[in-house]
Amino acid sequence: MTHEIFAWLGVGLLAAGLGCNGASTRLAQVPAAGDRAPQIPQTAPPALAEIPPNASRVTATVLRRTVWPPGSLLNVRPAVRPDQTLYSLTIVIQGAAPENPGLPSLARPGITVEAFSSETLAADLAGKEITATVKLSGNTQGTRWQIADIHLRP
Repeated sequence: MTHEIFAWLGVGLLAAGLGCNGASTRLAQVPAAGDRAPQIPQTAPPALAEIPPNASRVTATVLRRTVWPPGSLLNVRPAVRPDQTLYSLTIVIQGAAPENPGLPSLARPGITVEAFSSETLAADLAGKEITATVKLSGNTQGTRWQIADIHLRP
């Protein structure tokens, strides 16, 4: 900081001297060797953006079912009530289409997702083919797939 003041003071004195001599010169601030551009700290986090409404009807293969007891998802986003039990299916999506014409489908064939439900999910779904509705919820701080209306495929 002191170096910058002296640099400006020197430029100012030089400009004053040139002005007295009648010389016309353009002056520009040139950083001294070793000086870096000033760092501007970011004072606010990025804007919070919600995932837009969406719903997909998918066909998928269930890889596994997991039970998440109360308190096991305390530090995840979107937040989960600490007294809530959640269930999840890890699925590989084979086909996806918008569930309603007015809502986009964010599910894509070929991706693997863990989709959560507050409803108890059958323990014997691993290895089975299903159709279900999945929705992506959350915001820029975290997202979660939700699953509902699950049916076994023949």
